[in-house]
Amino acid sequence: RQSDASVKALQEVNTLFQLAAICFGICTSVLTLIFVSLPPQIAALQRGGDSFPLIGASGKVLGKALRSSDKSSKPVYVSVGHKISLDTAVRLTHACCRYRVPEPIRQADCRSREYLRIHFPSADT
Repeated sequence: RQSDASVKALQEVNTLFQLAAICFGICTSVLTLIFVSLPPQIAALQRGGDSFPLIGASGKVLGKALRSSDKSSKPVYVSVGHKISLDTAVRLTHACCRYRVPEPIRQADCRSREYLRIHFPSADT
């Protein structure tokens, strides 16, 4: 049985890990409930790294549309998260993109599909 001191220490370590986590959001489609229609600026995203702010009805910046690479025709949408600014999140996202979807997400998707194909061959993936 763990002592009260060791339980308290584990709780403190857990809290430190939670505070140290940096996170932000990336998606390939935007909620149409927030925007009646997507802003016309999407057509102005010419090169990889081009972005513009997505402003909600309240006037608050909710995120940014980012053309993630020169090869992509549709933007990804980046939202601010925890312990990172929106501009930094956009720069980090762009730095991780060889294609439209950032490489860590693309690799996770590829590997999970491969796992399903091997272990569940009858499932439609």
